Amino acid sequence: MLGVALYAALPAQAGDWSGEATLGYDSNVANVREGADERSDRFAQLAIGIDRPWRLSPASLLLWRPQLEAQQFDDFQGLSNLQAGLQARWLYRPAPGFYAPMLELLAGAAWWEFDSALRDSRQTRYGLFFTEQLSTRIGLRAGWQLRQRRAQATVFDNSVRSWIADLDWELQPGTTLTLGYQHMDGDLVSSAAAAPPAARASAADDVFAGATAFRLPARAHVGSLGLNHALSPQLALDVQAREVRAQADTGVRYGRSQLLASLLWRW
Repeated sequence: MLGVALYAALPAQAGDWSGEATLGYDSNVANVREGADERSDRFAQLAIGIDRPWRLSPASLLLWRPQLEAQQFDDFQGLSNLQAGLQARWLYRPAPGFYAPMLELLAGAAWWEFDSALRDSRQTRYGLFFTEQLSTRIGLRAGWQLRQRRAQATVFDNSVRSWIADLDWELQPGTTLTLGYQHMDGDLVSSAAAAPPAARASAADDVFAGATAFRLPARAHVGSLGLNHALSPQLALDVQAREVRAQADTGVRYGRSQLLASLLWRW
């Protein structure tokens, strides 16, 4: 919702550079089933991109964002990767006013280069979202997204459909609490000593020694809780916790936790 207001005063070819530096922890990078030996790891991430706005009409805006991202894992370095992506968002607000809802159509593509050759991949993403200010301090963004990925090894191909809801609550000027939920339906990739008979694809994993990567149809619930605090007009500190609970069609359950601390900037 802030997108239209933010870019309303900008000329047609203006652009904002932005980026983030993140330190993170993942409790289950191999995404093994519950009860199995989980492999945890720490990682660092750096991303930079530019938002290019085009005013289409008084009520609509097109935003293009090319972005580069690098991620480095500490122990399982085969998961380290470089990513190049391009995203387009069409924003439409039919009426002026602080409480007027906004429609967003999203399309994007990304290319990954991993230290693990099997995981090299390309991804497309499409989404439809609605954003509305519920009060002077609380905003809601909800919608649907399709993500499809094609990898060097078939086992890492996946297609996931997601229903998403995010709530932002401004506790005080410059400090915002964020709550998020996703229901995901699609492919799950895990690693184990051997692939189960129900696996749609499998291959020897080139990151986790002695393990086999395999893909299963599954559903997942993802919850997140975060806090964002502005340090200046250009800098913000963001901390977030995520919890993932998944269940394959075979009935097997999977879980992982993530913690992230990020420094965000815009200029």
